[in-house]
Amino acid sequence: MKKSLVIILVGFACLMVLAAGCMNTSDTTPATPVADATSWSGTWSTSWTSNNVTLVTTEDMMLTQTGSTVTGTYLNDMGNLAGSITGTVQGTKLTGIWIDTDFSSTGSLEFELSADENAFTGTWTTDQDYANAVTNVTYLWNGVRK
Repeated sequence: MKKSLVIILVGFACLMVLAAGCMNTSDTTPATPVADATSWSGTWSTSWTSNNVTLVTTEDMMLTQTGSTVTGTYLNDMGNLAGSITGTVQGTKLTGIWIDTDFSSTGSLEFELSADENAFTGTWTTDQDYANAVTNVTYLWNGVRK
């Protein structure tokens, strides 16, 4: 009987040790959450150059960011240049492509967001010749958050 009681008590003690090992009672600090990513989502009032001479003001550029992907549309103030933007965010930089639906032209873009996230400066290039543009020339494209 003593032997059975000792076995039962030892078994119970083993169960208690196992149960204690399953519980996390350490005083570790939880992981620091990742800082919110820069957000390009919103409506932007933009201006851009053509042939590095003419400053064109657009009505709006509307961007939506999901994760590191940004998509959007733009239209100039005369309504004759409409297009879309697709890009990827890395830090404060947005790189991607633009597609002009009216002239069937495309090119690359690179925007840099300001520290307060309310403005960007950037460049665009065209991959195709079209009226008043030269292939592989870099132009300016800047914006202010509305």
